[in-house]
Amino acid sequence: MNLLFLVEGEKTEPKVYKAWLKHLFPSLNFVIRPEDMTKNTCRIIPGNGYPNMVSTPKLYPQVSRLEACLIDIERFGNVDHFFICVDSEDESYTDRFNEIQHKVNDFKSRRNINEAKIKIHIIIQYCCIETWALGNAEIPHQYPSSNSSRILPQFRAYYDVTVYDPEGMYGYPEGFSFSKKAKFHQSYLKEYLRFPLKMMNREMTQHNFCYWNMTEPLGIKILSKPLGSSNTPIYMCAQISIIFLS
Repeated sequence: MNLLFLVEGEKTEPKVYKAWLKHLFPSLNFVIRPEDMTKNTCRIIPGNGYPNMVSTPKLYPQVSRLEACLIDIERFGNVDHFFICVDSEDESYTDRFNEIQHKVNDFKSRRNINEAKIKIHIIIQYCCIETWALGNAEIPHQYPSSNSSRILPQFRAYYDVTVYDPEGMYGYPEGFSFSKKAKFHQSYLKEYLRFPLKMMNREMTQHNFCYWNMTEPLGIKILSKPLGSSNTPIYMCAQISIIFLS
């Protein structure tokens, strides 16, 4: 079984998804080139942000990352399951899902893809992958007294993610300003991890804090309270397990 993942982020998501998959399938081999996908292999392609990952570039004659993946699927015919993982950000779950589905259908109509041999799965990170990380029930238990953030109490007073579903968190506290909902969720998570990050090895950066915290897959071991949508990590990991083991 060969898996192809197109993920939105350039740094965080490739590391997070690889960690999850390695935990689920220790024998899975990760490859870089499409021609190297032989048996029980996986490629993870960074999308370098949305909408770049699904939109045809306007300034130079190339294709989007999504279309490039479909071209590889058509050319090599060695992918069994193609996962497209993207944040919903300020869009609703349904709107972003339908938007990606439309893009997929549009690109597929231009290619000769054998749909009997490949299944395409759209994973919506609602509203972003940091939202999923806020569902990690171990964070407040591991760092309740050591966290020196002055901002975190204000965030928790506005919406306590240890009590309520992070996917239901809208807006932001009075006195703060964020350009997007996802920016608030990212800031919330960084405040949770601010003190532990200072104590980590200097090689760790803010760009891979999610990977460090999710080395044990969120959906398998750490997430003790379910999030709202059917595309949460626990559902996604279970879905991949069923697909891969069937």
